[in-house]
Amino acid sequence: HEHRHDVVDLDPFGTTIPFADAAFRSGREYVCVTATDTAPLCGAHFESGVRSYGAVPRNTEFHAEMGLRVLLSALVRTAARYDVAATPVLSHVSSHYVRTYLRVDGGARAADARIGDLGYVDHCQRCLWREADRTLIADPTMTCPNCGQSTWTAGPLWLGPAHDAAFVERVAANVPESFGTAAKARDLLATIAGELDEPTHYDQHRLYKRWGEPNIAMDDFLDLLREAGFETSRTHYGGTTFKTDADVTEIADAVR
Repeated sequence: HEHRHDVVDLDPFGTTIPFADAAFRSGREYVCVTATDTAPLCGAHFESGVRSYGAVPRNTEFHAEMGLRVLLSALVRTAARYDVAATPVLSHVSSHYVRTYLRVDGGARAADARIGDLGYVDHCQRCLWREADRTLIADPTMTCPNCGQSTWTAGPLWLGPAHDAAFVERVAANVPESFGTAAKARDLLATIAGELDEPTHYDQHRLYKRWGEPNIAMDDFLDLLREAGFETSRTHYGGTTFKTDADVTEIADAVR
């Protein structure tokens, strides 16, 4: 923390949080973070997640995104303590780790703006309804407005964009052909660049299982949502995961 560097890259064993303060005090341009403790981040090890990240994680069907947004929330809050605005420009969850690249800018006002993108997600495990609210004061929805089931609340989470599409596209254009995983990297980056800026994702197979119906082809499913007037995109979390601005009731009405 006594030296300044253009880029600081954290890749420790387990949680990155013990090193985050020093990273944001020394990083001039970017702070890059890899977290391998996905169970605490995703809520599978609940108490550990609360202790390490100062947030309430929940083990949901969008657990990979939950882990990413718990991590981003902790990093954004850590940076803000030093009047530093940390903005995610590229993030992904691959294998058993979470990886994010954050651009850092100085200034209390910019840091305040990043804090404004924190909030809470209410989630129903029965019908998969969810709602995000940008706020620092939790006001949980205790009962699902769709099915009446008791709901879970997670947060504070990062609810802003997890990537900058233009930055991701520039990265993809600069992946060297000599990399053995160049094609795989470009495919991943192309999917990330096209993801909607929604704080949760759905799993098509999980929805159809809840409905008690056989699922249809993924492309046909997404086309039906678009024809109904909703934005939608695939995600890098899996072949049947997608993001949309439709709620769970609107999804059902559009595709069934």
